[in-house]
Amino acid sequence: MTALRRAVGGVVTTKAQAEGAIEGQVKDYRLASPFSSSFAFSRFSMTRADFRNASLLRGTKRFHARNRRLASCACVSPPPLPLQPPQPLPPPPIFLTPEAPAPLSPPPPEAPAPLSPPIWSSLAITMHQTDCQDLATANAIYLDRHTVACPTGTVLTSFYFSKNEAPYPGGGDGCSNNQTRYHYSCIEDYTSYGTTTEHFTGCQVVGGDLSWLDRISDLQCSEGSVLTGFQYQPNHCGDSSSAYRYTCAPTAAFTARDSSYTDTDCQDISATEIQYLERLKPGMAGLAGPEELGAWDGCVFSGFNMASCGAVTGGAGYYRMYRVTCNRLPT
Repeated sequence: MTALRRAVGGVVTTKAQAEGAIEGQVKDYRLASPFSSSFAFSRFSMTRADFRNASLLRGTKRFHARNRRLASCACVSPPPLPLQPPQPLPPPPIFLTPEAPAPLSPPPPEAPAPLSPPIWSSLAITMHQTDCQDLATANAIYLDRHTVACPTGTVLTSFYFSKNEAPYPGGGDGCSNNQTRYHYSCIEDYTSYGTTTEHFTGCQVVGGDLSWLDRISDLQCSEGSVLTGFQYQPNHCGDSSSAYRYTCAPTAAFTARDSSYTDTDCQDISATEIQYLERLKPGMAGLAGPEELGAWDGCVFSGFNMASCGAVTGGAGYYRMYRVTCNRLPT
């Protein structure tokens, strides 16, 4: 409380000396200089401090009249809020055990590097022949008596139908009069793998007409395979239709990019007699010297069919040729 204030700038004297509002006494708040912040209860430079302890405040404490009136007020307190039932505790957290990583699958095996085809002249060529059969003047039906089949590990590189002769070197005795046989050559297949598979062409009505063999045009091993043998089968489909049975060996040396067609000479063949097939000589391996092989040099068969060559100059009627799918080896 201000006891006396004479004028502006005069001396102000208090009686309570802030007792009841400060901790300690007035002398505990004296500063050493005008800009000092250091005294007994200073919190100026502190980073943390407890609450003030009001029970330590000095001076006489009086109950204020206003508070007395409030204490005597007959006020009605609002009803207490109803107690809420305790809420259930939340479920404990679920800690998932991390799954072990799946084992790594081993990398797929690398495909074998494509083999470089060998030189044609470095591979062994063997000569073979079917048994002699009668009826050289018979029709195409009797071709079923001959089965061309290269030994395991070799593939077909030529065949030749003959009558009464043995044209291949070391081909054995010739057939007697009016007998026929196939001579054929096989070359070792250094890249063959897997199992030789059997196939059939589509059926066509050929009957006994030799020239109608050109109707069977799908004797062809799949890409990556080469021919190992064949046999003509009349009435294969049970309705007078004929087909070829043929076998193929998978090989890593050839693809469709290596294949090409090679044709025999165009020849006149009779409508019926199978002996005229000797005029067509697909492939010449083992039959001719290197200087005579010509277009057949390096040819490994993957398919063949008889084709009409009436468009050839002078060709008409029963003029036919063999068209062979050759997979080429470097020569």
